Amino acid sequence: MKKWICLLAFMSLLLSATAKEKKLPSGVFKYSEVEAAKEHAKKEKRPIIFLNTDLNSSCPKCNGATSIVMDFTKRGFTIVVIEFDKVDIAKLPRFILDNIDHKKVGVMIPRGFIANTDGTECLLNFSYDDLTKNLKETDKKFKEIAKTEKSKK
Repeated sequence: MKKWICLLAFMSLLLSATAKEKKLPSGVFKYSEVEAAKEHAKKEKRPIIFLNTDLNSSCPKCNGATSIVMDFTKRGFTIVVIEFDKVDIAKLPRFILDNIDHKKVGVMIPRGFIANTDGTECLLNFSYDDLTKNLKETDKKFKEIAKTEKSKK
């Protein structure tokens, strides 16, 4: 019995040591890479989506809504993923801090903010419900923002 327990403990340590972080799609950056994301957005004339989510969530609804947002890289957006448990919240842009209910951080995610190409101005904020219940309307707003930002000099 002790051998089995030791073997299971060893195997779990081995698996956790070899577990890799999820590879993010092109055009998606972690908040630690926000400056590279801003450069990418500016160069490509793409608005930036600051996305509050948990990349390691086991919640199928969260993962489904997050994948909807990740697909917006194909529609002319740069995405910056903010995992609130892994960033210094005080360093987030003012427009995010002003619109986050800290009591609900970690509840009903993903939640996001679309900013201009230099990441300084909030153009739209959206919630989980906007991605699930109101997707058609939200998609239309996203397209309008992408088109407007692309046309700027």
